[in-house]
Amino acid sequence: MPNVVIVGAGPTGATLALLLARQGIPVTLVEAAHNFQRQFRGEGLMPSGLDALNQMGLGPLLETIPHRPLSAWEFWLNDRRLFRADEPLGSAHPCTLVSQPPLLEALIQAAQRQPNFEWIAGTAVKDLLWQSDGETSQPDNRVTGVHLTDGRTIAADLVIGADGRASAIRQKAGLTLETQPKSIDVLWFKLPAPPDYATDNRFCTVVKKRRVFSLFHGAEEGKLHLAWAIAPDEPTEQQDWAKTFAALVPPEFVAHFHSAKDSISPPMRLSVLVGRCNRWHRPGLLLLGDAAHPMSPVRAQGINMALRDAIAAANHLIPVLTTTNASDPTALDRALAHIQTEREPEIIQAQTLQAHEASRGELLRRFGLLRQGLSTFSPLVGPVVKQIWTQQQQPLREGITTVRLNAD
Repeated sequence: MPNVVIVGAGPTGATLALLLARQGIPVTLVEAAHNFQRQFRGEGLMPSGLDALNQMGLGPLLETIPHRPLSAWEFWLNDRRLFRADEPLGSAHPCTLVSQPPLLEALIQAAQRQPNFEWIAGTAVKDLLWQSDGETSQPDNRVTGVHLTDGRTIAADLVIGADGRASAIRQKAGLTLETQPKSIDVLWFKLPAPPDYATDNRFCTVVKKRRVFSLFHGAEEGKLHLAWAIAPDEPTEQQDWAKTFAALVPPEFVAHFHSAKDSISPPMRLSVLVGRCNRWHRPGLLLLGDAAHPMSPVRAQGINMALRDAIAAANHLIPVLTTTNASDPTALDRALAHIQTEREPEIIQAQTLQAHEASRGELLRRFGLLRQGLSTFSPLVGPVVKQIWTQQQQPLREGITTVRLNAD
């Protein structure tokens, strides 16, 4: 049976490896990191992401790892609440925050119970192996495996690059990422959560004095997250962050930020890269997840699109890899093209919706009169804005296209 090498053990790589291994397909999952405890991993599972996990039979895993549903979404302008929208906003399930490291560890453990699965951690891919008649590999030839940094070479009928927005596989395959114009970066802070967040975990977005940031309780017990949007050229030198935040947060948080001044973590700067490849595949190679289409952080689409990518890929790959067509590389390459064709429309529309929502936030940040007007008349305009906003969220929450895992 053909064997598959998946590079990158994030949500896309780990779930797809498990889905393929369950069907008896030999899979090697390669991860450059020794563990999953990197500083930042997205936590937001929208109803579409929760549905994807349930389709894979992985919903019960959430009960074994740290997770926390959101209670509501709040928007504050100039110290006045514009509106609050309670979860689940008409969905079957509320948006849920999940700690990615234990989720990924659980997925790997499940895959390791399959006899045809191999797990290689702490080893990066040095280069791709190409089918070539000469000594020099040509980028238009077929990918036939990977060279690892420890000297090993793994032959494969299919290499899948699921190694994130800075994908080395994408670069080595000569596939080009078309990026959107960069407008913001994010400074990410953690601090102790106020006691009331244990029972009312709202995602609070604040716009005040040309500043935009969000507050929410993450999956980790007792930790409040603060995501601070900054322009690329904005200075971020050391400052009294507690004093800065206390002057901007909603009134109910002011005392807490003053008391937590010695407990605020140093900021972690996240570079926001958004874009997509015009072509996700070459003969013998496929890109998925952020490697093919890095998403904006707006409304937590990354992990959800990753899981939906894995389902679509499994639907197209399993029939080819488990039938007599497996020996026909052209059948496999057709499947790769079909995966992009199926997934690309949703990615394009989701990125467009994310950009529109980000642009609305930018308008509020830049125009003080608009902020002041909405804030002053929030009792009147708030319900209308809430209704419009809630309706606009449905595609980003539920998914734009239908993604269903085919029956085994």
